[in-house]
Amino acid sequence: MSADQQTERKPKASLFMVLFGLCGLGVAAYALTDGVIWQVVDVRWAIAAIALFIGLALLGNSLRPRR
Repeated sequence: MSADQQTERKPKASLFMVLFGLCGLGVAAYALTDGVIWQVVDVRWAIAAIALFIGLALLGNSLRPRR
């Protein structure tokens, strides 16, 4: 293949890495606030927000055109 025929591929963010990053942010927030974050944020709302994010990510991924 010549250099003219090669197409550049853009790296995609995987859902696993996004979730891993969000978990890391949660751990960092917990460590920085000495655990006070769970007194401010109800765990049920945090789980609901994570489920909403995952659902929207799956919906958005299913609506993308296939190659």
